[in-house]
Amino acid sequence: MKKRRFLAGAAALLLAASTAAPRAADTTPEAQLKARAAQVERLLERSSGAQRVEGSGNPQAHELHEQARATYREAMQALEAGDYGGANKLFSEATRTMFQAIRHADSGALLAEKQRRDYEARHKSVEALLEAHDRVAEEKKVGKAAREVHDEVARLVGEADATFRAGRLEEARALLDRAYITTKMAIQRMREGDTLTRSLNFATKEDEYKYELDRNDSHKMLVNLLLQEKKDNPYTAQMVARFSAQAEALRREAEEQAAAGDFEAAVKSLEESTKRYIRAIRSAGIFIPG
Repeated sequence: MKKRRFLAGAAALLLAASTAAPRAADTTPEAQLKARAAQVERLLERSSGAQRVEGSGNPQAHELHEQARATYREAMQALEAGDYGGANKLFSEATRTMFQAIRHADSGALLAEKQRRDYEARHKSVEALLEAHDRVAEEKKVGKAAREVHDEVARLVGEADATFRAGRLEEARALLDRAYITTKMAIQRMREGDTLTRSLNFATKEDEYKYELDRNDSHKMLVNLLLQEKKDNPYTAQMVARFSAQAEALRREAEEQAAAGDFEAAVKSLEESTKRYIRAIRSAGIFIPG
């Protein structure tokens, strides 16, 4: 009797132990791939990386995200069809593509932050330069021409700010650059007056040549910006390009003359080059004194 009771108790203990013990993990290929599918799905849709991609303004990141999703769907189809090897490869591909999307999103965010800082710095520079322009205009009693420059720069800054708020950072920066160069050149023209070479005292013709190079560079920068902005207007772009080509030819001539030591001729060539750039700028409908 005692022996039977002992055996019954032992059997009960074994039954309880087997019931309480955790089941062994399912290590079949199908089960492992289903677990991996859940991980990939979480990466694509619910991870912090997925949130960064969704919140980014980077078109390439969004495109890669969609590619990863499409590859994931192909992987699920392969899994359901029993093609475990194909499914595994496709899950790997979806994961790699998603990580590329995340990298693009993160780099885009860093670029946007840099563009924002650059924009704010340029904005302050334009404001300071415009204040300097107004002071010089008052000193020189320029009047109408200076007011026109001020109004044009203020319009460009307003347009730049609106473009910046719309998220088009590169366009906004280009508008600010135009405002900056327009103001800088207006100040130069006011200080130069109508008799630049006689009113400024250069120690040598070479010094005067270097001064003219700087003026020429400033005008060229504005023309390059205008060519980008006016590329959708064939007629205006053609006019700007024509005067710009003449200016560049005269610039090359000036550099050759300077290399030969004839700085007096080089200065004259540069002055003519700058005049062509001014005509290019005006042909684009931009007011510039001179």
